Amino acid sequence: MSQGRLRFIHTSDWHLERPLGGIWNLPDRLQAALLDAPYLAAERVVDAVLAEQADFLVLAGDILDVELAGPHGVDFLLRQFGRLRERQIPVYWAGGRVDRPERWPAALALPDNVFRFSQRRPEDFIYGGVDGPRARLTGISRSRGGKIRAADFWPDADGLPTIAVACGKADRASLASRDVGYWALGGKHRCTTLCDFPQAAHYSGSPQARSPDETGTFGCTCVEFSEEGKVHTRQISTDVVRWQTRRVAVVDATTAEALESSMIEQLNELRRATPGLHLLVSWAVHGHGPLIAALRRGRQTDDLLNRLRRRFEQEYPAVWVTAIEVEPESAVPPAWLEHDSFLGDYLRTLAQFDGQDGHEPTDLLDPLRELIAAAEDGLPRPSREEKDGLGRPSTLSTAQLPTRLDRLVELSDDGRRKLLQKAAALGVDLLTSEETRR
Repeated sequence: MSQGRLRFIHTSDWHLERPLGGIWNLPDRLQAALLDAPYLAAERVVDAVLAEQADFLVLAGDILDVELAGPHGVDFLLRQFGRLRERQIPVYWAGGRVDRPERWPAALALPDNVFRFSQRRPEDFIYGGVDGPRARLTGISRSRGGKIRAADFWPDADGLPTIAVACGKADRASLASRDVGYWALGGKHRCTTLCDFPQAAHYSGSPQARSPDETGTFGCTCVEFSEEGKVHTRQISTDVVRWQTRRVAVVDATTAEALESSMIEQLNELRRATPGLHLLVSWAVHGHGPLIAALRRGRQTDDLLNRLRRRFEQEYPAVWVTAIEVEPESAVPPAWLEHDSFLGDYLRTLAQFDGQDGHEPTDLLDPLRELIAAAEDGLPRPSREEKDGLGRPSTLSTAQLPTRLDRLVELSDDGRRKLLQKAAALGVDLLTSEETRR
């Protein structure tokens, strides 16, 4: 690398204390892969530092919660720092929400190639060698508020490339106004660029996704300052397990066999396109026709899910179908709500929950509470035999039910709408077919 160039790896949000979640009924070998995934992905970040011959590594927060990660997590992190120390590669670490400097055990010294930014005020470190300084890194570990104050950072007075390191929420306009060469940000799991010219502000994202909501590629960022001072960034994938969402269309003539064949073909294409990765795939089926109606009822969907899992269960790396969901129609024709039928009654009831009747939306759980209140006096009380050894009822009492129902669902407006759309679609399938038979 020529003297004028500077290259480093920017990473954040390792969260070594946090396993992958949001999936169930996994085979044993895939469970083990998911437990190891955060560590293997973090190790790949250090591999990238060495492979890219980077000058240094920047950690922009939320690397590990020491207490939750335990001795295994701490030992792993120190071993990765040791790998870099052997190559005389510095690490510049700004703490985030879970890894503020004061949480690190005082009795456990960090290697001398690791430099931690203060939590009190922005702190500077100069990177350089025998030929003099080459970059200035200025950073702060996250305060409890978690808001990045752009006014706390400024460009180097001598014209050195300046890298600001911080974890938390940031305002794009305020960062762009500070004339800092590169903002190495942490606190977002997904890779996000706030601005890239003339100053670059970037969240590297986590090396490994943690939940079904985090689909696609995860990794770290390779950052390079050219001899002219321009910043170039490049993403390097490091994930070991990858969530994917696929959509497949169904029409009137589509058979169950044709749908299954299409899914198998797409899963094989995914495997070829992502060698070496464990894939967790959810399906969204959309369209119209008899097959959609059958899938909405659930049993045929469950059978299809189990067949796809058996088809790929011996593959390694694994391909695991996490779910198959049938997308509801975006809206039921308004005229159907006027039908004098079971279907019309059903759709009008759903409209009350969605506020489509001109009133405030009804709480989804209100009817259940009313039924419980009406039936409570007639429900049998637990007998002595039905109580546990501490004299408590072994089953849920009616007095407990309203409280438990309050915690049953926590739906956003979008979640409520999707749930009601699914309920409407299922009702249309069931009730129209019944009325047709009548």
